[in-house]
Amino acid sequence: MDDSGLLELVEELACKVGFGKLEALDRLGDSEPDHYLSSSSYAKILLLRANGEDEETLQREIRSAQDRLDSLLADEERRQGVVIDGYLLVSLQAPPAPTMLSMIREYELDTHLCRKHIFWPEGGATASMQWRRLLRSTVLALPDSTNSATQIAWPEFEKDYNEIWRQISRSGSSAAAARKFLRGDD
Repeated sequence: MDDSGLLELVEELACKVGFGKLEALDRLGDSEPDHYLSSSSYAKILLLRANGEDEETLQREIRSAQDRLDSLLADEERRQGVVIDGYLLVSLQAPPAPTMLSMIREYELDTHLCRKHIFWPEGGATASMQWRRLLRSTVLALPDSTNSATQIAWPEFEKDYNEIWRQISRSGSSAAAARKFLRGDD
């Protein structure tokens, strides 16, 4: 499965809010694991790399992962003696068929046992753009913002406006306005 930076992105955003590194579960031989776990003192995140391309297979994978998360949470709650929150993140290999969207929405709205977030690659230059639907997950941090000052293209002003802007920059807007009023400029 081509994750294109998914695992690194989830781990980065989880670590920013106090979760540990992703730990692969059930590595069988040389195959890539389908489940990854990240834990904090208050919650566990189970990342499922789903293989199901049809609704029935995907539902089976989600139910199985949810049961697994339930077991992990119950074990941790018994060990610590406190309630532990659970989050199931489900990554699809490709955008789902339109007929699957209502089923996906139902799973995401169902908070029985844990919050569920289902996402898929949508194209983009960076992992956070490609997996932008993941950023809806309330348990993860937001990615770092870009420096907006480097993205601003300042407008070109006409001569009169450049003079006003120079005065505002030098002495502030109130002083520039007072000078204009006292001079009687229109």
